[in-house]
Amino acid sequence: MTLSNFRLGISELYWEPRHGEHGEMIDGHFIFMQEVPLNKFFKHHKRFVERIVDCYHRNYLYIASAEGEVQDLTHPTISNFGNIIDDRKWFDVQIVSTEIIGETTITIFKTFWLKIVQRKWKQIMKQKRRIRRERMKLKSLLNRELHGTWPRKCLHEPNIRGMLMSTTI
Repeated sequence: MTLSNFRLGISELYWEPRHGEHGEMIDGHFIFMQEVPLNKFFKHHKRFVERIVDCYHRNYLYIASAEGEVQDLTHPTISNFGNIIDDRKWFDVQIVSTEIIGETTITIFKTFWLKIVQRKWKQIMKQKRRIRRERMKLKSLLNRELHGTWPRKCLHEPNIRGMLMSTTI
């Protein structure tokens, strides 16, 4: 197995009716389907990416319906697989790291961590605004002038250091 750099692209959960038989090593993994060039992503995001995502979604719906007959949408590891492929948001461009297993390139999602950091940073900024509003109050300013410290409720202002310590996944 070799590890490559981060890429921007579309990945699909391995599903035998769509991807064919690859053996048990691939079950439960996401397969790297298409790389999205950065210049096209930034210049033509709506037009280019939306068309690709729409194409993948229609392809899954076609396989699921197979000439008008609804196929069995079961997956060996995911119980609500039918609901997942019905949702167009499932097919999206992600930041991924890739690994090669045999002849197949599988992906490890990195966008997931970016979203966790963004959500946590949003919470920290909300706390910082609350503390700064509290520090602007006359009572807090008077306490600082008399005692040399801020009141307990606005003493510590959170920052980026250690922001993920209390995060559970």
